[in-house]
Amino acid sequence: VLKNSKKINTMKRIIIMVKNIWDKERETLFREFTQDFLEEGYSKREARKLAKHEVEEIMSEKMDFIEDMVEQTYDD
Repeated sequence: VLKNSKKINTMKRIIIMVKNIWDKERETLFREFTQDFLEEGYSKREARKLAKHEVEEIMSEKMDFIEDMVEQTYDD
């Protein structure tokens, strides 16, 4: 029982770490895209809106890739 508890705690820590990395990447992309759009002459509001859309698209593509990899792993 203790062994399983350690595995569960380890998995929880890994999940939290991955989520933190994922969130950090999302924030970084958002800032970069917002800055790019501002430099292109968009208003702050419009730049943030466009950046949000771009980040959602990128993160969605990454999630699709991860899901495909997991499916391939378990299909074999």
